[in-house]
Amino acid sequence: MPLYQNDIPLVRPRLSRIDKLGVGVILAGSALFYISFYIDFLSSMSGVFDWTNHPIGRDFVNMWSGAKVAMQGDVLDLFDVEKFHAWQESFLGQAFPLHNWSYPPHLLPMIAVLAKLPYVIAYIAFMTVTFLLYAFAARLSGQAGVVAPNWLMMLALLLAPSTFVTVVAGQNGFLTGALFLAGMLLIERRPWLAGILFGILTVKPQLGVMVPIVLIALSAWRPIVSASVTTLVLVGLSMVLFGIHPWESYLIKTFTLQGDILTRGDGIYTIMMPTVFMSGRELGLPNAISWFAQAVSSLAAVVLTVWALRRPAEPALRLMIICLAVFLVTPYAFNYDMTFLSAALIYYVATRDMSAALPFERLLIGVVWIAPYMILPWGNLGFPVVPLFLWAMMGLCCYRIAKPVEPIASSARTAAAMTS
Repeated sequence: MPLYQNDIPLVRPRLSRIDKLGVGVILAGSALFYISFYIDFLSSMSGVFDWTNHPIGRDFVNMWSGAKVAMQGDVLDLFDVEKFHAWQESFLGQAFPLHNWSYPPHLLPMIAVLAKLPYVIAYIAFMTVTFLLYAFAARLSGQAGVVAPNWLMMLALLLAPSTFVTVVAGQNGFLTGALFLAGMLLIERRPWLAGILFGILTVKPQLGVMVPIVLIALSAWRPIVSASVTTLVLVGLSMVLFGIHPWESYLIKTFTLQGDILTRGDGIYTIMMPTVFMSGRELGLPNAISWFAQAVSSLAAVVLTVWALRRPAEPALRLMIICLAVFLVTPYAFNYDMTFLSAALIYYVATRDMSAALPFERLLIGVVWIAPYMILPWGNLGFPVVPLFLWAMMGLCCYRIAKPVEPIASSARTAAAMTS
């Protein structure tokens, strides 16, 4: 069964003056906030360190120093928290808060070039290149029958809260967003390439949890074969370069560390997770109850996704459901991982007749849009509510599929929207 059924007419967005004003105010406000933030941030820096004594780009220090350790030292040091942090401090020349390596060994060959660059240049280059890949992945949507983003949509992608937190955190959200988004959009047009992208996405396996479910539901065997071969090649290459022991350390030490963060950790890492399990923990529920809630959420999200994939539906609705399901199924994900969800939300709005929106729909869209940024203040206030909003959005999308609105676009308009 095809993921993107192009026989379903695409509804061109119809925004009222209030809608257009609201979009303009949100984008303009975001731009002003980001500019003022970075002016204040850069003015308070001392060398490559900010006022909290973290290097600019914070988590990017892991990938940069990880690449340098792989080139200069013992790869096994990456999986020893104290040894790895000692390497990091030696590279940057001063002490700073602890950062740990959390990636599988087959990421290392992909980021080796970072070891050749000074820290700040490497950070800027990584953020710029991966965002361009992310934007290019969004442009692929026209080939999949979703909607080809115009300049306003690309601006929204640039100013999205998930973009802001990815840049500030120095994370790989643009890279994983590009891999996930392009893979999903190319399943039918370029199935072998889609599988390759999914195979590369295994560098962050928790974000690929829905990939095999989607591919099996669609009987998309070529991407399954391609993803499997790509993963085996990447893992094999890492073993040739670094041996098998880094994989043993990753599966034992890193998984244990991530499990400890998930089940016993506290602080900023926990309130950055938009997952059902972590929300239960933040509410003070016992882990057993939080795990039960996560299991129910995971099962329900999988069932609804498979149901949606087997019914006629607008491509943007299906893509939105798949992206939402990732964060409703996995217990371990962060706000900077939500880049592809932001892109899917843009597609959703761009293919809706907002003049026929349900009374709460605009508010729900706005809340899901700002969730990657607001998850921190909401968590600090004791309201870990992001999963509730994600489930509300899932319910809305399923309602749209179960009771589709009569399309208002003619075939000519559909073609125009697809090629604009």
